[in-house]
Order: sequence, then C-alpha cells, then structure tokens
Amino acid sequence: MRNLLSANFYRLVRSKVFYAGLLAAAGVEIYTLLSDYRGILNWKGGLEEAFFFYPMLVVLAMPAFCGIYLGTEYADGTLRSKLAAGIPRWKIYTANLIIAAAVSLALSTVGILAGLALGLPLVGGFHLSAQTLAAYLVCSCVVGVAAASFSTMLALLVPNRAVGLVVGILLTFALLFVGQSLMTTLIEPELVQESTQIVENGQVAYLTEYGAPMVPNPDYIQGIPRMLCTFFLYFLPTSQCFTVAFTAMDFPGLLLALGALFTLLTTAVGLGLFVRKDVK
Repeated sequence: MRNLLSANFYRLVRSKVFYAGLLAAAGVEIYTLLSDYRGILNWKGGLEEAFFFYPMLVVLAMPAFCGIYLGTEYADGTLRSKLAAGIPRWKIYTANLIIAAAVSLALSTVGILAGLALGLPLVGGFHLSAQTLAAYLVCSCVVGVAAASFSTMLALLVPNRAVGLVVGILLTFALLFVGQSLMTTLIEPELVQESTQIVENGQVAYLTEYGAPMVPNPDYIQGIPRMLCTFFLYFLPTSQCFTVAFTAMDFPGLLLALGALFTLLTTAVGLGLFVRKDVK
C-alpha cells in the first residue's frame, strides 16, 4: 500500500490537471467574493454569504479529475501491470480513493485560504459563531470527500477514459439539478400571505396586498415526502454543497452522518464491483 500511495502522490505532484484544479478553486472563490462583496457591505452581512461556494467547485471538479487521472491507468495499461504484479485489487482501489480524497481536501483548502486572504480585508469577518463556522468548514470537507468517493467509483468501473469522464461529468450535472430542486422545495415557507390571481395580456400573475393574512403555502411539503427530500438533501454531495454554499444547513450532524454513509456505500459498491471486474 505504501508503494502504491507513493507512486500516486509522485504522479499527483507532476499532474497539470491537479494544479489547474487548484487554480480553479482559488479563482471561483475570488470571483464569488468580488461579485458579492458590495451587496454584503450594503446589507451589513458577514463573509459567510459569499465564502462557502468552493464545495460546489469540488463536486464538479472531482469527476473530471478522477476521469482523467485514474482513467489513465486503464488507457496506459498501468492497472493491468499492477494486477499482473500480484497487487490485490482492494489495495489498488483504496490507494486511488485516498489520492482522490486528498485532492478534494486540497481543493477545499485552497478555496478556504483564498477566501480568507481576500474576504477578510474586503468584507470583514464572519457573522457566525465559532462553533457554527467550524461545522460549516468540516462539512464542506465532508462534501468533497463524498464527491471523491463517488468519482473514484465511476472512474475505476468504466474502462474507457473518455466515456468515464463524460459519464461522470454528465451524471454530476444531473445530480446537481436534483440537489437544486431539493433545496428549492425544502426552503418553501409553511405560510405565505394570501394573494389574488390576475391575468394580464395572457400572463398569470399574483397580487399580494399589504397586510394580507397568512395562509398555508400549497408548495410546502410535509410528512414522509419532506422526510425523504431532507434525507437526500443531506445524503447526496450534489445537494449537500447547496446547503453549505447558501449557509442553509439546519442539521450539520445529519450532513456529517449521511456524508460518511454515502462515502462508505459508494466505496463498498465500487470496491465490490471492481474486485469482480474483468480488466482486459
């Protein structure tokens, strides 16, 4: 295992894709802060309002990195050489998972450092308690590791590097839309002000009068559907990143638990299939 990890990290420090990812993580964080800092200052908000967007970049970057970096082992025949040398498959899978998790943590670290270096002098400090801030920082890293586990599974189960790369990116984008829908559904308030439907030029609009009474929101879900939406919101890294980015994480302990569960499940499934896979 030590030799596998040494070889992986040796390749990593010479990987242009890795350094491009680090630049992208810093660039996204800097761009977000520069775009939002005036609004934050005008509304006297805290740095957290534009700080935690780096997990979204990590979730998108990991399928690309794993598809290119790990997929190369199929394309170059390295994987078959390792198997011919008698290296157990579980060691190969675990070493690749560790390198992917390390990359996700590196991307998160760069995002955090870039955000602090620019955000503190530009906007000021956070309006969060130390405990809440620590929870968001830890959970943001958990999101990255979960995304790394998912991306490692895809990259090692699809032997064609190009196909694996495309499948990973497209599936991640699809799951991001799912995550956005879950977030939008769950932030609907239970009560809204009563409004009147009007039609102008064939377009339907809703007029709310000042002081209108509060009525039940028809878009608010409850019961089992709400429980299921909450579970998947905190289970999928492609939806976890939204709760962190918009500081809407009501249950940090749940995210930590379900993030760990997602990582364990994808690792178990990926390793189980990889051990039985016919590597040609």
